[in-house]
Formats: sequence, structure tokens, C-alpha cells
Amino acid sequence: MAEKIPVLPTTSNSARASQCEGAGDDQERDAPFVSFVVPVRNEERHIRACLESLIAQRYPSDRFEIVAVDGRSTDRTRAIIDEVAAEHEGVELRLLDNPARSVAPGRNLGIRAARGEVIAFVEGHACLDEDFLRTAADCLARTGAQCLGRYVEQLIPEDSALQRATGLARKSWLARNPHSGRFAEQEEGWISPLGVATVYRSDVFGQFGTYDEGLTTNEDVELNYRLERAGLRAWRSPKLRYRLHPRGTLGGLFAQMYRYGMGKRRFIRLHPGGSRAAYLAPTLLCASAVSALAVLPLAGWLAGLLAVPSALYLGLAGGTAVRSLRHGARTAALVPLVMVTMVVGFGLGYGIEMAGDVGRRFGLHGGRDPGGREARPRPGMSLLQHVPSPADDRPES
Repeated sequence: MAEKIPVLPTTSNSARASQCEGAGDDQERDAPFVSFVVPVRNEERHIRACLESLIAQRYPSDRFEIVAVDGRSTDRTRAIIDEVAAEHEGVELRLLDNPARSVAPGRNLGIRAARGEVIAFVEGHACLDEDFLRTAADCLARTGAQCLGRYVEQLIPEDSALQRATGLARKSWLARNPHSGRFAEQEEGWISPLGVATVYRSDVFGQFGTYDEGLTTNEDVELNYRLERAGLRAWRSPKLRYRLHPRGTLGGLFAQMYRYGMGKRRFIRLHPGGSRAAYLAPTLLCASAVSALAVLPLAGWLAGLLAVPSALYLGLAGGTAVRSLRHGARTAALVPLVMVTMVVGFGLGYGIEMAGDVGRRFGLHGGRDPGGREARPRPGMSLLQHVPSPADDRPES
């Protein structure tokens, strides 16, 4: 049974609504009702700032709700959500329980609970600009888009030097998925939803299905790939700015990228047509470095040849660090270390999962396919039919 915070009255918060420039009664009535869905687990450090950035939107307070979906947090995340709900009258904030703990079931629970004609997904360690909703509503009205893409900013001044270095690395093509535009500032316009879409008209999920709960990462990529295959495009605006705090330790960053690498390979297992050469590049880079070390005692010339890709990457990473000096010497010095951590983590995760695929192909691996079931709804399948029931033994995200 989903747990629920007592719903506060949804009467208009006049103090904030009055901030909306030129927002008359007709304009407020015409504003689409938006549901923020916030799947979280152990986000006590950032959840307050996240929720307060949603509450502070320059948008009629009776035209949006916040649905927080908690994956059995073991810290103070739930208590903080309770506190925020009690402190902000006039905003509807509900808390649902996600016994599966991972992100995809949390997103699906939020979809089922959402009342909005538009659904916007927000991570618990993210903050939105105060005009995010107004910009989203304007983009949807002007373009007729079914989904919107956002620009993710990870270079946040108050973060640690390591986190800022991660933000700088994300801006570089050396540590960014070239098929995703979320970390690159681009002009407003149409773009593939893959990697960027985060705001959707709610009927998208009824028509194309929801998130595959067999995936513990890349569930958003998998859904957006299905939308892309169906011919949907996302409207992307740099004004849809989304500040996302990176991992605070190298170990946390490595684990995140390792999971991403495994998740990307599992996504490709479901959708072979979604494979890209760029996904394999980190694994090949890791393989060349390991091979160079392995043959060094036997053939120095061959080791040197195998080490060329790694040396080239390190040189380019060093160039990125030099260009980052204006953000501080300590931050710049960490950029190459962050980039190597990201590449090795992703490369190992992807490579190990790919090796498992090869083993299964030649009958060397028994047991069930760990990639999860494919989330492809049959035509006419309803939302409630498509959403699988959460399972208690799902791994954490």
C-alpha cells in the first residue's frame, strides 16, 4: 500500500502566483496542470533544495502538484519531505512508497498517481530554475510537442572541487555521450528525445507504454528510444535548465558509470538497433590499456602500440584541464582523473555485460537473461495494464 503525506489544500498561493508576469485569471485557467514526479532514495542532502525549487516555480500553485516516490530510504529523506510539506501550505505534495527501490518502478508509480496533463520527472538531487514550468508550458503550446528536452547543468558553484570537475568533464565531448544533447548548450529546436526528454504529455504513456522495470538504469533512454522509433521528436530549449549535482566521491562516480555501462548494454540487448559505436569506445580504450600492460614484459613495441589510444586520451584530457583553469587550479587538476574514472567505469560495465552476452550466445552462460523484459506495449494496451507490479528484490539504482 502506497504511503501518502496528508494532502495540503490546493488553494492558490497568492504571494507566489502574483509573481507571474501578466498572469491574469484566464491565463491561470489555461495553464496546463503539471505533475512533478520525483523518484528518490537516500537523498537527504539535496531533497529539500529540490522540492523548494519546485515549490518556488513562477506558476499558479493550483496548477501543479509534486509526487515524491521514495524507494525505502534509510536516511532522513522521508522525514524531510514531511517537513517541506508542512512548511508550504497551498502546494500539493504527496509521498508514495516504492518497495522495489529502483528508479523505473518509482517513475511508473508516479505516472499512475499523477493527475497532470503534463508530467515532468525530476531527480532528488536536482534543482530547477524558477521559470522552468512557465517555459515548458510555453514550449508545449507553441510547438505542439509531445515531449520536451532539457539542458543539464552540472557545474554548480557551491559544489565541491570534484563535483565541479565532473561538471566540466560532462561538457567535454571526451566524457559525454555524443548522441545526447542534455549536457551541451544548443539552440532551441527539434531533437531526438533520446537522452534529453524529461517532460511529457501524460497521454504519451498511455499510447507508448511506460518504463521497463527490468532495467535498473537507462530506463529513460529505453522509453525515449521507443518514442524516437515511433517518430516522436522532442522540442529542446536551453531555457529548460536543470541543475543536477554530480556524485561527491570518485568511488560514487565510478559505481554510477559502471551501472550506466551495464545498463547501456542491457538496453542494446533489448533494442539492437539502438547500438552506437560511441558506446563501445570506452570498453575498447580499457581493453587496449590492459592489453598494453599484459604484453609489456614480452613485447615492448607492441605494448607501446597498444598504449597509443590511452596516451592520446590522457593528452586530450590534459588539454581539457588546461582550458578549465579559470574555474580554479584544484578543480582543473581533478578533471583528467574524473574523465578517466568515468571512462573506466562505463567501459568495464559495458564490457563485462557484453562478455556475458557473448558467453550466452555460445552456450557458456546459464540462467535467466539479466537484461530485463522488454517494455513494448501492444497496440491499445492501457497504462495500468502495461505497468508491471513492483518486486521487492529489485536492485537499487
